[in-house]
Amino acid sequence: MNPNPLTLLWEGFEIQSYQQISSDSLVIQLQPSPNRQYHCRHCLQSAYQMHDRSIRRIRERDIGPFKVWLDVPVARVACSRCGPRTERISWLPDRLRMTR
Repeated sequence: MNPNPLTLLWEGFEIQSYQQISSDSLVIQLQPSPNRQYHCRHCLQSAYQMHDRSIRRIRERDIGPFKVWLDVPVARVACSRCGPRTERISWLPDRLRMTR
């Protein structure tokens, strides 16, 4: 189990690193958990094959005095029903730039 309590905020991901980009801003780089299962964003079916991955920069709620941004790797999966689709991430709404 990951001892960092912040990872509880981002289900299926772990903190890879972080960087302070200004006196009041922080970027946290996430990586998928080793046991992460991928699901199609459209039909929610499990997807066992990943095409590729891109990084999305998402605004997170402030943590203390810091404005926080997340670099989230989002996979494009091969769904057997829908074809290539981006994965579903429970805490990341469609096309929004801020977490739930």
